Amino acid sequence: MSESTPGIVASSVSNLLRIMAIVAIAFSALFSGPLLAQQDEGEDAIDGALYRYRNAEGNQVIDFSIPPQYADKGYDILSANGRLIKHVPARTEAELTPEQIEAREAQEKLDAFILRTYSSLEDVARARTRRLQLVEREISVLKSNIMDYTRREEEVKERAAAYQASGQTPPESLTQVLAELDAQKRHAQQQLEERQAQYRDVMDRYERHAARLKVLRPELGSSIRSEESEP
Repeated sequence: MSESTPGIVASSVSNLLRIMAIVAIAFSALFSGPLLAQQDEGEDAIDGALYRYRNAEGNQVIDFSIPPQYADKGYDILSANGRLIKHVPARTEAELTPEQIEAREAQEKLDAFILRTYSSLEDVARARTRRLQLVEREISVLKSNIMDYTRREEEVKERAAAYQASGQTPPESLTQVLAELDAQKRHAQQQLEERQAQYRDVMDRYERHAARLKVLRPELGSSIRSEESEP
């Protein structure tokens, strides 16, 4: 058994227990009927409670947390045994700031894209791999170009040194070639830094997509593995 096996088993057991708890409470919430407890109007966050809301697809979700954009649309707070503690009504447009409305619309647009594009976490992983491979090829080409510029610079410098060793002044053309090679190499290095930053951005973006897909479709389970390393 590998050293990582206990961690994998512990994670799997934790996820299983979490799912079983949610299923049990969801079953209880469906058949026990609403029982509204006395609760301070300002206390919407309750330790150990679950939240029942509808996701972007209109499906009912019960989880230990609720995304902000769904909270604005109203939700129920459930006790550990699945009874209704409090119903929080949806916020009206008048109660939202322009920034909140813009953020909610942006999140809804992104959610729709994620649900339309991916049907599983494996879909996210495959899309990430394809995009990273394109960036990796560009990085490889740029590194090769930088090595070529460096090699050519050394050759021109050797030619210039040969002129100086014989007591002659190197021709102006060699100086111009060196300047052009230096400019080309600096430009390639700048592009390389941009592509490396793009690689990290792609990794982060697809990790966010996977995490968001898990929120929208919690039945999908664990997140995708990050096996790629920055080139």
